[in-house]
Amino acid sequence: LEAKYDELSEAFFDAYYTYHPVHATRQGLHQYDNSLGHYERSEIEATLKRMKEIQAQVAQIDPEKMDRLHALDHPVLTTRMNREIYWIETWRFWENNPLFYKNIITEGLFNLVSRNFAPIEDRLRSVIAREKDVPAVFKAARENLVNPPYVYTEQAIRYMKGAKLFVTEIAHEFDQVQDKALLAEFKEANDAVLKEL
Repeated sequence: LEAKYDELSEAFFDAYYTYHPVHATRQGLHQYDNSLGHYERSEIEATLKRMKEIQAQVAQIDPEKMDRLHALDHPVLTTRMNREIYWIETWRFWENNPLFYKNIITEGLFNLVSRNFAPIEDRLRSVIAREKDVPAVFKAARENLVNPPYVYTEQAIRYMKGAKLFVTEIAHEFDQVQDKALLAEFKEANDAVLKEL
């Protein structure tokens, strides 16, 4: 029973972090660092469906029939699943708040730049990979957003100016990189992000 529970737990977080890998990086899980996520409406709906399927299977497991640590973990996992599903299905920031998309980009890059968790060249490769995802994030924003409230929209426009400054400044974080080809690829990707912003 514990093995099944562990498998479901891993499957839930893999579905969630594949959809929203920025959270994984923030939490120190770096296998998702080369993507900003998958935000097309069909991808979000598929993620939500998968997460709810796993949620239903976890709900069928009686925590009292598992060992103590798993029994303690069960309500924690249940609460986390409820939370993430609520944000996607009910709160729907992906549909009503342009800042959701701005934050994906800026936080997704900031967490790679600000934390020295890997050699700088490796982190730069992840920055480049995420920067190449920026057009897809904005495409999803244009297609997903439905009449967002004025205050969210006004904030997003205002904060985009700060995002441009941030993307301009991160170039200096990689001055010590010696690989000329990697730096050239980064400059191209960074310039493209600035154009998108």
